[in-house]
This record gives sequence, C-alpha cells and structure tokens, in this order.
Amino acid sequence: MKMGTIMKLIRNHKGFSLIELMIALVIGTIALASIYGMYRAQLKAHATQEAVVDIQQNLRTAMFYMQKSIRMVGYDPNPVGAGAGFVADFSSFPDHTASGATTGSSSIAFTLDQDEDGAIDHDIDGSPPDDNINNELFAYRLNNNNLQVWREDPSNPGIWNWQVVAENIDAIDFVYLDQDNNTIPNPAANLANIRGVQITIQGRPAQDLTALADDKGPQILTTQIGCRNIGLP
Repeated sequence: MKMGTIMKLIRNHKGFSLIELMIALVIGTIALASIYGMYRAQLKAHATQEAVVDIQQNLRTAMFYMQKSIRMVGYDPNPVGAGAGFVADFSSFPDHTASGATTGSSSIAFTLDQDEDGAIDHDIDGSPPDDNINNELFAYRLNNNNLQVWREDPSNPGIWNWQVVAENIDAIDFVYLDQDNNTIPNPAANLANIRGVQITIQGRPAQDLTALADDKGPQILTTQIGCRNIGLP
C-alpha cells in the first residue's frame, strides 16, 4: 500500500472531539450520581430500620428487666415477715447507702424476701451470688443514658455497684399509684400507699446509627405494673 493511501486512511478515521468527550463525561457523571443516590437511599433505609430495631430492643429489655422485679415488690410470705416493700432509700442497710438509691420520679428502690427466710438478704459477707436469690435489695436509675440496676457484681462477690441493664435511654419516669389508680405525688413519704407503678421510658438509636438514620427520633414505651404482693392481709 502506498504511503499516500495510508495517510488518507488515517485522516478518514478521526478520534473523538472535545465536545463528544464532554458529553460522554456528563452522561457518565449523571449515571454515577443516579447510582450513588440509589445506594444512599438504600443505606439510609437500612440504617433507619436498624435504628428502629435498636431502640425497640433497648426499651423492651429495660422494661422486661424492671417489670420482672417490680411486680414482686413486697414478696414476704414468711409469717414473721421481713418488712419487704418500697423504701425511700437504703439507709436501713448501711453497706448500701453509698448507692444513693431512692424512690422517686427518676429512680426506684425496694426489697423482697425471695428466699422466704423472714429477712432481707443483701450478700455483704462476700459469698458468691446465687442468681440473685440472696440479693433482695433492688434499685433502678438512669445515669448517662444508661438504665442501671443496683446489685451484687457477679465477678466480685460481696461487691455491689450499679450495672448497666440497657443503653441509649434518654429518659425514664416512675409514677406511683394507689389502690384506686390515683397518682401519689410524694411516693417517698407515702410508701405504704403504693399499689402500682407506671413506667415511661424514652429510647434513642445508637450514636453510630443516628448519623445515617432518616431523622429517626426517640421512641417511648409505657407500661403499668401492679404490685401484687403489697397490701395483702
């Protein structure tokens, strides 16, 4: 093939023009933006669902844990009686006053005689805890967005401290009710009149989900618990 023919063929097979490249770039950018938008939407939907599940699990865990013990407040079947029930604080138990546990709108404190021996046991002798059977002092509070329970440390026999029950709790409110379901305004001064407790908990998603979740705010769970062992003849 002659050189002239070759040069003619080269001239007849031109590359893309600048305008064509710019158009292709714009089209590619739009396509990528669309794909990213879909990915972001899916990610946000997943994070929102995770946030909802996270809140609900925390609230249910917190409520279940408290319901189980508060329902048993005042359990005291021994004829002699241990004087179990709601307490204003743990001043009657010197080893536990440092807990600061009280009965009020943001915390609750009570006792029950689980082993039916006529005394409130609280494991101050350093013996290993036995599934809380010998731990008959209970208190709950909210501290730094954590619902905590006052109990013996399973890994340190004889050592009591506040232990986390549920995380990411924004607020908790205890309302105390009498036998007619009327609110008791000053429960610490009217412990003998308490027959039920209404609990309201507000939870929020974990911090790592908050940034991605689709504006998923706090959720609230409320329940009312009857104290079936109090006020019995």
